[in-house]
Amino acid sequence: DDAWDEWFDASSPDICAVDAQEAARGAFQSEEAELELEGMGDEEILEAYRAQKWANNARWQLATFAQAQLGEWKGSCVAYEPSGPPGEVPKWVAGPSLPSAGAVAVERDGEVAWRDAPPDKAYDTSRTLTPASFDRQRGCACVGNGYSFTAGSGEQGEDAGADGALLFELGVREEGRRVRVKFVYAAAAEGDLSLERVLVAREAESGGGGGGGGAEEDLPPGSGLYDPPPGDRTRYCSLYCDGGITLVFPASLGRDEPGFVSVDWTAGGMRYQLDRKFARLERRVGSLELTEVRREDAAVYPPGFKDSGQAGQD
Repeated sequence: DDAWDEWFDASSPDICAVDAQEAARGAFQSEEAELELEGMGDEEILEAYRAQKWANNARWQLATFAQAQLGEWKGSCVAYEPSGPPGEVPKWVAGPSLPSAGAVAVERDGEVAWRDAPPDKAYDTSRTLTPASFDRQRGCACVGNGYSFTAGSGEQGEDAGADGALLFELGVREEGRRVRVKFVYAAAAEGDLSLERVLVAREAESGGGGGGGGAEEDLPPGSGLYDPPPGDRTRYCSLYCDGGITLVFPASLGRDEPGFVSVDWTAGGMRYQLDRKFARLERRVGSLELTEVRREDAAVYPPGFKDSGQAGQD
């Protein structure tokens, strides 16, 4: 339609020449990326694309984490400590119920504040999360409404503590309530790591009612994992906690041994299982896998059924 056209003389002050450097730039991002890859060999190009994919994945994980965990949380927690003769698989003794709280807020674009208020500073995982926090080497990962952290020394808690200690935190949210579990490992004899304490927190979003209360509080202890990971579990323990929670974890493990820590939680009409798997006991995440199944379906459909809602992130 000519009515939309407006014509100017070449000498019009409303027309100016484009900057020469800008004119040399590609008009589209894809063109610019192609120009940046010029002169690279095949292996370099492949590595550049891999790095870009990981960077995009890290940004996605940060956004997913913020969306799932945003808000202020209050509830209660119970710490479990091992008891029994050295060298034997321990029994786990529950301590008193204590207050637990936390908050997640977006500070600015690309930064999420994670504030933790456990009863003991040894359990604290507070930090500022950025896309770099979800680099696969740093120990943080998120999939769906589940996440896992590693805490130790270092700016992001990404290194083992000065004494070789490591803390793994796993958490799952269901609507206005969530469960968080912290596993504290310390250096033991012959280079092994031994589990010193486990903290189980049940929290509710402030204003949502039931800090750790709600329907799941009335459930009996958990009954096991829905989908037990394969492998040798000689030194593993199972802990059945009130509120439909089951924990499975190694009581001790060599640093170079593969393994996993798992949390199974029945929450309302859903059942979740979150598995943090590792090739060796270190801060790096091997994989974080979340399985979701409706509560009534868990006893009917076996693990791996195509509609069980399993998701994974390597």
